[in-house]
Amino acid sequence: MRLIIILIIVSFNLCTSQEGKKVHKRITLIEDYTVENYKMPDSILFYSGGHWEIEKFYNILFDRLKKEFKKSDYYVNYKFDESADIPVKLYSFDELKITFNEDDFNAICVLAIGEIKSEFPNGYINPVRILNYDFYMILVESKTNRVLMKRRYRLAAKNKFYSEHKNLAKEIAKELMK
Repeated sequence: MRLIIILIIVSFNLCTSQEGKKVHKRITLIEDYTVENYKMPDSILFYSGGHWEIEKFYNILFDRLKKEFKKSDYYVNYKFDESADIPVKLYSFDELKITFNEDDFNAICVLAIGEIKSEFPNGYINPVRILNYDFYMILVESKTNRVLMKRRYRLAAKNKFYSEHKNLAKEIAKELMK
């Protein structure tokens, strides 16, 4: 009997550890990588793009990021490029082919959305739709294209970005300024 209880506890811990680290009520850090001896670059361009229909969502996130970096000594700017080669539904970091030759910024922080899944957790009793999606962030040194940091978050939101913009922006800023 004890063996069965121990096996249940161990398997439960393995299952929950594979789910990532909860950083907010509806935001979970799924995947992370940081280069050794990471130091926040003095200037960062937050960059995304590819599809005009999601530009408004990124602009909202960019506005939240502006607020997070407003009182810092770092120079940050934001760009949504409709001609960017960023897939609509990203499934892994490998799909991003990132090369930049940017003289105005020390680093480029590319932001991308993964596949979006819709669900109604309470069924028809309380039909509140929840969107579940992965959000990718990759920080690249602009001259060398060396990857400095990668983060993949899993978000659960009532609306794409709107309800979790503030918390996601806080988390991104916190991770970058470590």
